[in-house]
Amino acid sequence: MPSELRVDKVSSTTSPYEPVFSTTGGALSHRNMIINGAIQICQRVQSDGLAQISNATYSSVDRYKFWENTDGTYQAKQKPITDLAGFATSLYLSPNATDTSLAASQYAFFAQLIEAQNLQHIALGTANAKTMTLSFYIKSSFAGGKMTVYVAKYDNGTRIVPIEFDLPSSAGSWERITLTVPALTSGGVINNDNGVGLEVGWYLAAGSTYKVGTSGTWSSNANGYSTANHNVNFMSSTSNYIEVTGVQLELGSVATPYEHRTFDDELRNCQRYYQKMSRVNTAITVPQGTYTYAIGDGCWFQASQVLGFMPYIRKRAIPSISVSSADAIYAYRGGAASTSNTTTCFDIPGLNSARINVSTWNNNGTQGEGSHILINDDEEIFIDAELN
Repeated sequence: MPSELRVDKVSSTTSPYEPVFSTTGGALSHRNMIINGAIQICQRVQSDGLAQISNATYSSVDRYKFWENTDGTYQAKQKPITDLAGFATSLYLSPNATDTSLAASQYAFFAQLIEAQNLQHIALGTANAKTMTLSFYIKSSFAGGKMTVYVAKYDNGTRIVPIEFDLPSSAGSWERITLTVPALTSGGVINNDNGVGLEVGWYLAAGSTYKVGTSGTWSSNANGYSTANHNVNFMSSTSNYIEVTGVQLELGSVATPYEHRTFDDELRNCQRYYQKMSRVNTAITVPQGTYTYAIGDGCWFQASQVLGFMPYIRKRAIPSISVSSADAIYAYRGGAASTSNTTTCFDIPGLNSARINVSTWNNNGTQGEGSHILINDDEEIFIDAELN
């Protein structure tokens, strides 16, 4: 007789991570509401390439938005790491111009914006609202000191909860920070749509205008992103740095081990919001996940116009599409080829495709001929549906 098949169930009475691992409280997978928490994906810049931060922009690693309004400036990059078991990359931040005395309304921070329809199970703003746990690994040039993370909700009334934490007491050492995000049982629900549901951010430097929150308490104060005890000024020296990886936001009051995802899964998650197609020469390191050669097929609708079809990963919303320069598109024509001479290359964008429509070329084709359409050497296409 075949041996007896044994099935061990994970239950709320046996799991050390109840309710996240329980059969009734949550999922064994897809528990992390943060995308690119291990900083695997960086489509915008080459690996280990510094990006100068402009205020309120997506400038560096995927899914993280950056703000800077000080008398200094800072940079960000995806950094390869070997000193934290289980992680290969971090988000590295460092000033390249300083502000040693912040004015009241000045700030520097970064955050991830989370799509509202991915947060309905938290039931924020209702009597059934759930507690969440935010965890992440951090390393810095500071030996101790306090920083603040915050969670903000903007649908149907602004609510913000800042949460203080202590930086590692030893500079240059990794430490996992675990913080409880209390249940928000009033103050308006999160809409079930593709807009911003929550903003989860890290304050790097805060003027007094923004140091008005109480740690661990939700407030309707629109400036309550940080706390009076936030005593680290990241912008004070170009020798300062902060690194973050392993970011996880999950249901429940216990931080479970970081949920690692495959590179392909994380790339597709990121490309719902932003997708870059790059064709580069072999001397250049290709930004992660962006290499593309052919973008579609079409025909010469007129001697001076090519119409075609370009598919892409399904986007959160109708995207904007742009190109790196006027000669970004390359189209075959009757045994030869033509190069575009316009930055207006696409129209009728949809959630998962757009029409190629190029009407200015260096050489015209023949009406009615088919065309195979490529990205030209070292050029790029940007498909943007980011949350803002």
